[in-house]
Amino acid sequence: MGRHPFLPCITLFLIFGIIIGAEDSDLIPDFFSARLELIANVTLLVVGFLLGGTLRRNTLRQSGKKTLSISINAAIITTFTVWLAPDIVIGGDQYHHIF
Repeated sequence: MGRHPFLPCITLFLIFGIIIGAEDSDLIPDFFSARLELIANVTLLVVGFLLGGTLRRNTLRQSGKKTLSISINAAIITTFTVWLAPDIVIGGDQYHHIF
């Protein structure tokens, strides 16, 4: 069961984080809550380091274009979602001064 979970590990990490990270549960001490930005940045640094260690030139050649196009599309979709979400959720013209 530990080798082949029914969900990808990152999904399980997110679900676990949501469960133990609820503000009203008090499972995470205030010491860590006050430093969550630092903890998140260090975690991303470690993940990037580990992924970079497995990156090889032939792997990059094989999947580089596909990875780049997925990354660019994800960034564009996220940007438009963030820009349009206030108009969709709240409605109105209050955010058009940004553009």
